[in-house]
Formats: sequence, structure tokens, C-alpha cells
Amino acid sequence: MDFKSISYEVLFHQANFATAIVDSEGKILERNVYFQKVFPENFSDLKEYIPADLHFALSKLFAETAMGEKGELEVINRFGQEFQNSFRIEINPLKAEESTIFLAVISDISRYKKTENILIQASSEWRHIFDSILNPICLTNSQGQIARGNTAFSRMVQKNFLEIVGENFLDLFPDLANIQKEFLSSQPNLSWIEYEFNWNGQDYRITIDPYNEIEKGVGIIYIFENITQQKKIEKELSEAEFRLSEIIDSMVNPVYYKNSKNLYTGCNRAFCEFLGLPREKIISSSTQDLILPEIAQIYENKDMELLKDGGKQVYESCLRHADGTFHDVMFHKSLILSRENLPQGIVGVIIDITDRKKAEILVRTSLQEKEVLLKEIHHRVKNNLNIISSLLNLKRNEVKNIETWEVLSESISRIQSMALIHERLYRSDDLSNIKISDYVKNLSSALLSNYNIEFPIDIKIGCDDIFLGINQMIPVGLMLNEMITNSIKYAFKDKKLGTISIAVLQSSPAWVEISYSDDGPGIPGSVDLENPKTLGVQIIKDLTRQLDGTVELVREKGAFYKIRFPFQQNSA
Repeated sequence: MDFKSISYEVLFHQANFATAIVDSEGKILERNVYFQKVFPENFSDLKEYIPADLHFALSKLFAETAMGEKGELEVINRFGQEFQNSFRIEINPLKAEESTIFLAVISDISRYKKTENILIQASSEWRHIFDSILNPICLTNSQGQIARGNTAFSRMVQKNFLEIVGENFLDLFPDLANIQKEFLSSQPNLSWIEYEFNWNGQDYRITIDPYNEIEKGVGIIYIFENITQQKKIEKELSEAEFRLSEIIDSMVNPVYYKNSKNLYTGCNRAFCEFLGLPREKIISSSTQDLILPEIAQIYENKDMELLKDGGKQVYESCLRHADGTFHDVMFHKSLILSRENLPQGIVGVIIDITDRKKAEILVRTSLQEKEVLLKEIHHRVKNNLNIISSLLNLKRNEVKNIETWEVLSESISRIQSMALIHERLYRSDDLSNIKISDYVKNLSSALLSNYNIEFPIDIKIGCDDIFLGINQMIPVGLMLNEMITNSIKYAFKDKKLGTISIAVLQSSPAWVEISYSDDGPGIPGSVDLENPKTLGVQIIKDLTRQLDGTVELVREKGAFYKIRFPFQQNSA
């Protein structure tokens, strides 16, 4: 065996890839061991190893190769023992003595195709993600030409993808020339930057970020964000904040804001004037920085309590004014809440109540003086009425006529009923109202002592906790005086024991009801409330009318009066 035969044997039969020698029609003339291992089918024609739709392509490949050109054919998704998926057929012409034959080298490209498909799929997915981003994105190469843009960018510049690829970025956005130049001048330490600009009447925020092109230099990624609406909202918010600031600044009461760390974040002009400090010195300062530490600690404790418990705070205190004087003030504090309803700080309003405090002291002093004066008036009226009562009593002791004696006794009791009212007012802390139950007890005792009663009279008193002013108390006192006097004089002449019942009740919030009764023989039928013939009955009728009330007389089982009149609280 010569050298050529040995080389042929090594290169062809012992090659570690499938190889076959075929003629121009694809007939297999010889195949190596690896070919037989990979393709155990003993087909005589190479076409039988590939799908029918590729037969024409293989014949065309033979024709082109016969003319001296090297060619190849990829067969996708053909399954064999070793080839899991795809293979490539390379055809090389070989010169024989009589005709042209070919060397077919078959390579496994399954892994390559699989990797290629993965890359194609990844590229498709990346493109889909890239195009689904709402913000316009543009990529330029190192020459500043547009290499890629997403759908949002195409919509923004109103051009399709084919129109914008290759176009110079600055031809579309000339206003970004300076910022691009500044960005590129920072090489090699390129880092992303943000910039705001106006383009075609819209406001944009652009993020400029570098990326490395493979073996081509540095490209740039431009990410656009349309902030027109945001700018409009920010402008409206700024204008609203300015208007609110002007309104707060125009308020005469000091107003301030503090965060949860007890630092001032804002205040109005009145607050600065009160403390005598510029706004710049107040902002970011704490309470401890502005006022005496011992007082500041009290306020900080109050603030912490408000932040913890919520709600509002209203309390009085004393603050040092810019002029050095101390002012009485009232704090009104509320929480500043976030959208999540969480406390973020405190807003406080300070009301200077120094003048009001001074006025209160003056009013209190004036009231005390008037109370003393009014007590003195009641005292003197009572004394004068007692003097008159004493004079009448002296006269009563001198008279022998029983009728005159009774007239003087009735006059004395009437005077005493009024004097008793002035005495109660003089001794009471309330100069406007009298407690009805105390008055009825004192009046009953005074009347019983005014008459020479030869037998005991039991007076039962049941009264609600009612206070009447002097304008109602005097008529009520005179009426009770007449009724008790009449019972003492006429109801118990032939009895050894008498009972009188007096009830003063508030039947409703707007009405007072007096029920008076005794266990005497009753009121004679000749007594007529509409046409009274005695002074006592006339007094009861007239005083009831004065109270805008009604009186009812019942004649069964002793005397019974029922009087109703409207309740006037603090009616003095």
C-alpha cells in the first residue's frame, strides 16, 4: 500500500465525522465508518437521508459545486442516532479520471441551532419588552446616529422605525446638543444624568445613560418621560401653596408648623414678629432653640402627647413677646396627617389673650363691686321692710279692736314675705335667684310665729330643686303668704291639729306648678275667683295674672289651690 492509500485511509475512513463520496446525482459511492454509525440506514442515495422538499436544493447545490464553488445545505429537524435535531451538508468537488465526484461532509449543528433559536427568542422577547415600555426610548451609536427606538419613541417623533434608524439624534433634538456635549466630555467616568427640556410644546425629563457597543465605542441610551401634566400640577400646587402662604401670612394670629421631630418647618409673619426673629432662624430650629428651656420642655411634652393621642389641644399659657413683656396666650393645636392618616407634624395657632385677661379682671372687679352694692341694697330694703313691720307690730299691740288687729297682722305678714326674699338674696352667693324650697320653709315659720296659734299646725313641704328670680319670687311669696294666712285664720278654728301641704314642682322644663291644700272645712261657695270680694283672693288672682299663669280652686275636703305659670330661669 502506497503513501496516498495510507493517507486516504486515515483521512476518510477514520475521520470523526460523517463523510461520503457521491456522484453528481447524489449516488453514494463510498461512506466512512462514522457515516454508517450515524446513519445506519443503508440508503444508496444521499437524497434519501433528507426531507423531500430539500431534494431540489441538494441538486442545485451539486450543480453549483461542479462549477468550482463550495456549497452547503442545512437540514433542520432531521432525527438520527447521533443528530438530535439538525445537520449541515458541505459539498466539495473532487476530480476523478472520467467524471466529477464530490466529498460530502455532514456536521451536527443541533447545539448551534438550539443556541441560535434561544438567541432569536431572547431577542424577540427583548424587543417585545422594549416596545411595551410606555416611555419613549432611543439608542444611538458612537456616531450619534439612532440605532434603535421603541414604539413609544416612534410615536413621539411621528416617524416609523425605518425612517429614524441612521438619522442623527441631534437633528431631531437640537436643544440637547449642549447637554450631550457635557455628558460625553465626562469620559471615561460616564454616569447617567437627568435633564428637563421642552420639545414641540411638551415638557420632558430625559435620562441619558451610556452603554458599550461591541468593538464600536460608547453609545447612549435616551429615556424620555413626558412631564407636561406633572409640570401643570406642580405649577397649580405651587400657586395654591403661594396663595395659602399669603392667606396665612395675612392672619393677625401667629401660626406655625412643626414636624414629628419638634423642628419648625414653617410659620407666618405674625409668628416671626411675636418672637422677634426672622423666618430663616426659626425654620429647622426646635422649641429649645427659641425660648427658655424650662418652658420649652413643657410645650414639647404637650406636642408629644398630641402626636401620641391625636385629636386637638387648647390650653392657655404665657409667652415672652419680642418687646420683652410676657403675654397671656391661648394655644390651638392640631395634627398634620399624611394621606395614610398618619401623624406627620403639628400646626399651631397662638391667640394673644392679654387684653382679654385684663378685661376679665376689670369685669370681675366690677362685678364684685356690684355684688357688694346689690347685697347692700337688699340688706337695706330688708331692714326698711323690717322697720315698717316693727312699727306695725307696735301699733298692733296697742289696738283693742280685733278687726284692726287682724288687718295689721295681715299687713305685717305681707311685708315679712317680701323682706324674707331680700334677706335670702342678701345671704346668698347668687344675687339673682332664690331656692324655692328654702324660701317656703322660712316663710311658713315666720307666719306661724306672727300669729298667736293655740294649737299645732303641721306644714308639709315638697319642692323640686327650683330657683326663681326676684321678679317671680315676690308674686309667688305674696300668694303663698295669702294662702297660708287664710288657712291659719279660718281653716282650723274648731280643731286641735291642722295640716297644710305645699308642693312646688317643675311639671315640665317650661312650667312651674304650685299645689296648696289644707284639711279645713273648705272654701265657702261665696268665694269667686272671677269676682273676688276679699283682698286675699284678689291678691292671688292679680299675682297669678302678673305671672302669666292660671289658678284653679277646688272646694272638696278643705281648700285646694293649683297655680301654673311659665318658668323663667334667671328672671331677675
